[in-house]
Amino acid sequence: MGLVEELEAQEITATTPQVNGVTIRNLEAKDAKIAALLSGLPESIVNNVLFENVAIDSELGIQARYVNGTLLN
Repeated sequence: MGLVEELEAQEITATTPQVNGVTIRNLEAKDAKIAALLSGLPESIVNNVLFENVAIDSELGIQARYVNGTLLN
């Protein structure tokens, strides 16, 4: 479970998704399998992800690929 495979970069086109400015704030969760699963694309990284005041009790933690951001607690 989780993100294990690398993705092959594709050509950037008009339909390539762009995700920027995701904030998750004031979240508490318990007994989760995965705390968070975040995946961008090699050609379109998810930018500016912010976790602020987040506490998640999980088996596998945060799974992320092609993502950049900050964890503030």
